[in-house]
Amino acid sequence: CLPNHGHHQKDGDLDFTRPVDPRDVEMWNGKHMQMARDRELRSDYQAILAKRRELPAYKMRDQCIQTILGNRVTIVSGDTGCGKTTQLPALYFDHMVASGKGGSTHVIVTQPRRISATSVAERVAQERAERVGESV
Repeated sequence: CLPNHGHHQKDGDLDFTRPVDPRDVEMWNGKHMQMARDRELRSDYQAILAKRRELPAYKMRDQCIQTILGNRVTIVSGDTGCGKTTQLPALYFDHMVASGKGGSTHVIVTQPRRISATSVAERVAQERAERVGESV
């Protein structure tokens, strides 16, 4: 989940070497919190959430989030389909949004191939009832 904001350079690339304006962070915090409230009201999101709740990663979300918060780097290992690639990044980001820190949170998930990374982004966006480019 990488919010579509930052300092833009002339070539269109994001420049994360300069500090972000605190007003921008507050604006994005508010935007992400509103998106979360709106999403909770949608029946399509509730149906997706019911399926997500069955995954091992969702069931261990509190423990995983605390582990991530307590470490600079966290490596997650688990069976295929347990939610380590799609669920944990979304659950962590949702936690940060609920904590009022969504505007300054960037979650990066790496994949061995571009096609895989694109599929993961599409899947995470779908499960968040969003389009790629909103918070994913």
